[in-house]
Amino acid sequence: MLTNKFTGKMLWIGGQRQNDHDCGTPFVWKGLNGELAFNYTDWLEGEPTCNDNVEFCVHLWSNHAYRWNDLRCQRETCSVCEYNPVA
Repeated sequence: MLTNKFTGKMLWIGGQRQNDHDCGTPFVWKGLNGELAFNYTDWLEGEPTCNDNVEFCVHLWSNHAYRWNDLRCQRETCSVCEYNPVA
């Protein structure tokens, strides 16, 4: 089980709003090769909410069956990283 000392059982997955600070833009994957639109989602019921117009990043929430939630990008938590090994 992945946990951390900052926020409990959360994990960043690399998704965030296409335009920072704009709740009206879609979520995209931001990785080593640029942006990709979501073609799959697993939002927790009622999410994303963009509470207080500050939740622009996506994390998995183990307390809710690893469903997705939007959260402030500044929140310190573990993350899944993309890795591109050198050939």
